[in-house]
Amino acid sequence: MPLQTYLTSLNFSLHKKYRQASDERTNLLAELIDSIKIIKFFAWEQRWLDKIDAARAKELKLKVQGEPHLPSELDRSESDPLLRTQNPSFRSSSA
Repeated sequence: MPLQTYLTSLNFSLHKKYRQASDERTNLLAELIDSIKIIKFFAWEQRWLDKIDAARAKELKLKVQGEPHLPSELDRSESDPLLRTQNPSFRSSSA
């Protein structure tokens, strides 16, 4: 059980960082849309594209960091009911 608790807390913290990075990118895009006339007037398109690309790279890095933990948890949670139906004596650690 402690391993499951650790993986869950790790997954939660990584997902929280990913959500923050995603929110940061979304806010940048909203700011870009709000001030598009000014950006076009001063020809700041490339600067804004670089900022958005950096925010997206950060978001994807955090997403990839969190993904290795998810499949093992999902596979196990999806396979437990299947194992119980095929082998009635099987006992899940979560049951």
